[in-house]
Amino acid sequence: METNTKYKNIIFDLGGVLVNWNPKKLAQDILSDKNISKYKISSQNLVEMFGSKIWNKLDCGTISKEEAIQSFMTIYKVDFDFFPFLYKKVQDHLYPLKNGLEIFDQIKVKGYKTYILSNFSKDLFENVSPNYKFLDSVDGAIISYRVKAIKPYPEIYKIFLDTFELKAEECLFIDDKEENIEGAKNAGIDGIVCNDHDVVVEEMVRRSVL
Repeated sequence: METNTKYKNIIFDLGGVLVNWNPKKLAQDILSDKNISKYKISSQNLVEMFGSKIWNKLDCGTISKEEAIQSFMTIYKVDFDFFPFLYKKVQDHLYPLKNGLEIFDQIKVKGYKTYILSNFSKDLFENVSPNYKFLDSVDGAIISYRVKAIKPYPEIYKIFLDTFELKAEECLFIDDKEENIEGAKNAGIDGIVCNDHDVVVEEMVRRSVL
């Protein structure tokens, strides 16, 4: 099958697409640790934390890790020593996904330009990104904390297109969240929601991308 002539650029999210990210499973893993009992935090609170406005501000780069910790301590009544434990667990959770990288490699072989568009906080990204060797081969990356904007808000898609001088209609975006795909579509960028990598492959084949 010939390569699709509509799309020239394939954009990948990191978490849930190329990198493992599942807050519910992460919370379960944290709570199963023998050291967790002394911190007195619930699974619900952990999941809330990962989806909170504070976490989003961290991703956006508008507050520091230290400011976020102080806010979390106040809201969830946990001690400071919980957070080194938490960050280690989160970093261990953010490993590259084999099935995501297989798609990425197929896209590279096909000759498309590849880009990253991801919400990520500064400290986490700087600690885990050395493990992401695929980043060395992308044509460009916009990481939210660097540009002070996050998905699904319009500004980050505009920043992305302007930075790399791309035409929206020539881009296809793969992201694990429906709202982020909707944000991309509002900017003229087509997208596929990645809840299942096999389904993503099927959708790419249907569109003659693969």
